[in-house]
Amino acid sequence: MRGKYFFYAILSSALLVLAFPKFSLNWVVWVALVPLLILIYELPPLKSFAFGYLAGFIFFGGLVYWLLVLTKSFGAFGFLAWFLLSILEALSFGFFALGGSIFAKHSGRWQRLFLIPALWVSLEFLRSVGFWGFPWGVLGYSQQPNAVILQTTKLVGVFGLSYLILLINLVTVEIFLSWKKSTAFSFNSEEKDFLLRIIFITALVLSLTIGFGCYSLIYPKPHLVSIKVAVVQPNIPQAEKWSSEKVKNIKELHYELTVDALKAKPYLIVWPETAVPVFLLKSNSYLEKLKELCFKNKVYLLIGSFHEERGNLHNSAFLLSPEGKIVKRYDKLYPVPFGEYIPLKPIFGWVGETLGFGEDVLRGKEPTIFSTNKGKFSVSICFESTNSILINRFTANGAQMLVAITNDAWFEKTAAARQHLEMTAVQAAQNGFWAVQSANTGISALIDSNGRVLKETELDSKGVLVGEVSFVKPRTLYASPGEVFPLICLVVSAVGLLLICVSKVKGNG
Repeated sequence: MRGKYFFYAILSSALLVLAFPKFSLNWVVWVALVPLLILIYELPPLKSFAFGYLAGFIFFGGLVYWLLVLTKSFGAFGFLAWFLLSILEALSFGFFALGGSIFAKHSGRWQRLFLIPALWVSLEFLRSVGFWGFPWGVLGYSQQPNAVILQTTKLVGVFGLSYLILLINLVTVEIFLSWKKSTAFSFNSEEKDFLLRIIFITALVLSLTIGFGCYSLIYPKPHLVSIKVAVVQPNIPQAEKWSSEKVKNIKELHYELTVDALKAKPYLIVWPETAVPVFLLKSNSYLEKLKELCFKNKVYLLIGSFHEERGNLHNSAFLLSPEGKIVKRYDKLYPVPFGEYIPLKPIFGWVGETLGFGEDVLRGKEPTIFSTNKGKFSVSICFESTNSILINRFTANGAQMLVAITNDAWFEKTAAARQHLEMTAVQAAQNGFWAVQSANTGISALIDSNGRVLKETELDSKGVLVGEVSFVKPRTLYASPGEVFPLICLVVSAVGLLLICVSKVKGNG
């Protein structure tokens, strides 16, 4: 019997991996959790936790397999990064199975249709927020290629889409279990009434979702103004990026690609994260050369570069204006733990010393908005573009477009770049603005306000991507309050568990 549940856990996790890049079978996610949910319905809470944790470890281990590429640079620490992240993120699956089992056994059939999806969303949200937040594997992100369904994020965000996915999986389980208990498809009147109701409600929800998606795509929002943008993709391998012998060549390559981009007469040129291995403000002759280029060609240039201020190191983005001046700088707000800084140094300081890490990258102070004479945009650096709360702060501060600059060269030709791009595209959809992504080795892209990737570069290629994008005033329902839906789910699931606990205590009393 135990073998059956091992199979259920492995099957669900394998199907979930297939729903995301590298495989991108996004339709699978609508039934992927059925085996795990059946397991949760049948097993007691603690056993459900164990099998749920197993499913979570397999899923996250398969999803972020690209972390194992770091073994080339950091040896066993690369494996350790993959392993520790997988076992940590798997806890969300374990706690979901634990709570889901409690709801399945101690709440009514109608109540659990709302409580179990709310619990899933709550755990997705909790593991995605804060400086340790890791939103990879949020189910809603799997639907980026499905433009019609993706428009739901304009109403309830990516976590709302996860709720819908869980609901469909759960309804499928309820129908399956009812059929399993029936005799030759013969149901009593109460069972028949329940099934007809949930099938009708599910069909209605899906119809409204598809209808809204079609409406959003057919009647897009009017844009403020269109501009031509050129994205520079230098394709510098990570092994060469910080080589002192390559500094001159890297600087010249970026300059040459920018000169090439000017042939298209763009309004804005975008370089990737930490484009050149120098402190921009300390490289006077190179900076003056770039300023002169902007002035002569009347173009804005966004440059990713490290910046040192008062002894503090920042991962930053600088905007040069057509007047040849630096108009504003954004310092990254969410440096990557163990990638850009060592957290809890009394405990983990030895990791940085062993790997020879340099100075920590410190957090910036505010979500900067860059203003041009045609519109305003915000900049996310590296994995910040996957942070829904941060991107929503940009929207609230007046951003009319998102520019994401990144360097995914660490992970070579794995699915990391595609996963990253699709998450950036979901941010564009739920906030209702266009996005531009500039990546060192790819994938660079232009994304419309419906989350569709209109143009993109090949991974591991060098060149310039040119196209039209627009400034838009985001007015999606999601964009105004931000992440309200997952907070509601958090309250609902917490109250549900509390009421069950109180009921059990009273019953025992």
